[in-house]
Amino acid sequence: MMRKFSQLICLIAFLLVPLLVGLSSSAGAVDVFGACSNSNVNGGSATDVCNSRGDGTTNPFITFIKVAITIMAIIIGVAAVIVIIVSGLTFVTGGSDPQAVARARSGIIYALVGLAIAGIAETLVRFVLEKL
Repeated sequence: MMRKFSQLICLIAFLLVPLLVGLSSSAGAVDVFGACSNSNVNGGSATDVCNSRGDGTTNPFITFIKVAITIMAIIIGVAAVIVIIVSGLTFVTGGSDPQAVARARSGIIYALVGLAIAGIAETLVRFVLEKL
């Protein structure tokens, strides 16, 4: 019983410590879009970095799609993390039941594969939208 409890604590620490470290660290930011905010954007010096059309305007449909993709990616990421945590807990606590361990293992694998597929799909859609 004590071994399973220590495994559970290690699993929780393994999942939460990187998250907490990532949230608490501060990174230096560089304003790469500083040229976009000056008054010369519509005067012919605008680049593709500043907007998607190069003329000082953005396509609202593309902006909507990008926001929708971001929201879907967040939902998929949260769902995958929840499935991984629940499956991890089942994996740790279901040591005597081989079917529970197999279900937990397949849940973790499916969540990771789904997360990878969602990430690749988001990258492809964003790449196509940037080329429009």
